[in-house]
Amino acid sequence: MKKIIVLILICFLFIQQEEQIFAHSEDSSYTIVQTNSNTDYQTKEKLSKQLQKYLNHSEWVDYNTTPGPTDFFIQHNNITYSIHLNEGAIIDSVHKKAIVNISLPILRLLQDNYKTLKKHHYGEKKPWSTVNGIIPKYEKFSILDIDTGLRFNVQRRAGASHADVQPLTKEDTAIMKEIYNGKWSWDRRAIIVEKDSERLAASMHGMPHGRGAIQNNFPGHFCIHFFESTTHASKKEDFAHSIMIKKAAGVWLENIQNMSPNEIVEAFIISVNQHDGFVLSSLLDSEDRKLLQNSTKDIEAIQHLKRLSPLPEKLHSDELQLEIPIKVHIHKNETVVKTLRFPFYRETHLDRWKLNFEDILSQL
Repeated sequence: MKKIIVLILICFLFIQQEEQIFAHSEDSSYTIVQTNSNTDYQTKEKLSKQLQKYLNHSEWVDYNTTPGPTDFFIQHNNITYSIHLNEGAIIDSVHKKAIVNISLPILRLLQDNYKTLKKHHYGEKKPWSTVNGIIPKYEKFSILDIDTGLRFNVQRRAGASHADVQPLTKEDTAIMKEIYNGKWSWDRRAIIVEKDSERLAASMHGMPHGRGAIQNNFPGHFCIHFFESTTHASKKEDFAHSIMIKKAAGVWLENIQNMSPNEIVEAFIISVNQHDGFVLSSLLDSEDRKLLQNSTKDIEAIQHLKRLSPLPEKLHSDELQLEIPIKVHIHKNETVVKTLRFPFYRETHLDRWKLNFEDILSQL
């Protein structure tokens, strides 16, 4: 009798353990939207049994190409896969394996899942004329930094063509400074402005300037730009802010397909200056992304990169190759002013412009 009871207990414990393992496996399987693999800010949904089965039973082939940036991932069996809907591929970059040519039913399922997650993850790209009424002067609201997942509270104090704001408390100032790695900076960052039910795509810099009226350890105010915001001085949109607004709205990767050479030059300089690998890698093709991976230290060594000369007003739209010379300020171990040649090429007039990164890297 005792043996039977012991056997029953062993079976019960085995079944319970098996259920826990299965539950853990399910709990750790998600589709995820996030812009940075290191961020705590994720929007995720339990991976359906249909997708789990597809991952477990599909053919995985060798994949040695460096994939483009994406904000869509699957986490399953302690492996993170990147999903590339345009290429129809699910990629395991660690083991260099991939499912290519995703079946149409699964592709549609992933597209629907991605659309739902994006809607909850990113902010809405509303124009400044509308936002100006949502967060009027002296309104308080929250800021979510989408690369770190950190959140702090602010108050709008002024600003006619964009919002001039201040952190509410000393604690909010400390969080903002943490976002900027402990050092105030003019670097733009993609953020979501949260006010009641509104989640608005925006961009901020992190440099105190001008006046401040709140006792918060923040000596001045900082600026937040939205779609169609302009600077006080130029009355024009700031291109660096516009990149981050698109990133905060989840549309940056769609935008790059139609970028002009001038816009690519601007985005390249901004992304290198701000060490934004997501934006920089999106400007490159597969071979150049592999080169970027092997040149990370060289790029990170650039502490400051700024354009000094104007971009050309007219470019020959019928060309397949062109070169744009730009005078820049580069600071590594020392400050240098030099002219960089940005070479571009495309296969046909219908293809997007591509930057010759290897050539640029040799000049940096």
